[in-house]
Order: sequence, then structure tokens, then C-alpha cells
Amino acid sequence: MKRDMDLIREILIKLEEDENPNDWISIEIENKDPVEVSYHVKLLSEAGMLEGKDLGIDQYFCWKARSLNIKAMNY
Repeated sequence: MKRDMDLIREILIKLEEDENPNDWISIEIENKDPVEVSYHVKLLSEAGMLEGKDLGIDQYFCWKARSLNIKAMNY
């Protein structure tokens, strides 16, 4: 799967807008496949940009996110 920088930006914005950063959320982006969004959450987690968790079972690919990693974003 190819990295989509616009999708990454949308995911980060969704997390920034989240009012409860302690809850794990499934990020849904209009017109995007949930597996593609989940893959990008995984990439962001591995890069240290957010806190991510693999909740997938066997062949089901599902990464959820919570809270941005502010230190990684140079604020």
C-alpha cells in the first residue's frame, strides 16, 4: 500500500480535534477504505507521531489511535 500524505494529515487533524484523548478511537475518513486508514495509523504509530494499538485478529487488520505525541511534532 502506498503512503498517502493527505490521509496522514487528515488522521492527525482528527486526533487533534478529539475531545477525549484517553479513549482508543477508530478513525473514519470519508471516501477512504478503513483498512487503508488503519494502515496509516500503524505507520504514524511506528513513527512515534501518535499512540496506536493493533486490535486486529488473524487476517483482520485494525489499528486504533489515541492522543498525538506532542514531543514528536516539535511543539
